[in-house]
Amino acid sequence: MKTETTLRDSYLTCPDLGLAEGEIELDSGSSDSEGRVLLYIVQLCQAALQRTEPSDRDTATLSSLSTRYIGGEFTGRLYGQAWVEKQGDTVAFLRAKLINERGEIVMTAMATSHHLS
Repeated sequence: MKTETTLRDSYLTCPDLGLAEGEIELDSGSSDSEGRVLLYIVQLCQAALQRTEPSDRDTATLSSLSTRYIGGEFTGRLYGQAWVEKQGDTVAFLRAKLINERGEIVMTAMATSHHLS
């Protein structure tokens, strides 16, 4: 079952899988596309992390994010996925990817999250 969460750009979460999915629309003439994409990836990673966190634990914060542009068209509608790859008591490792309308992976990301308690 997917539940919709509203943000600047839309994304969906799958609580059973610890997976966050969604899409972002980029305009080829916009100068802030890179900033929007990075913010979107952070939001997807945080949504995926929230799916695997116990409700009594403090919210984790992303402490690092590394992105890699693969290639392909980076305009129009991009589909994103983020998931928790490994989670410990205080650290979690996440991955994300963006796919264009042609089905090409255009960007990948790795993130690390730390818990305060």
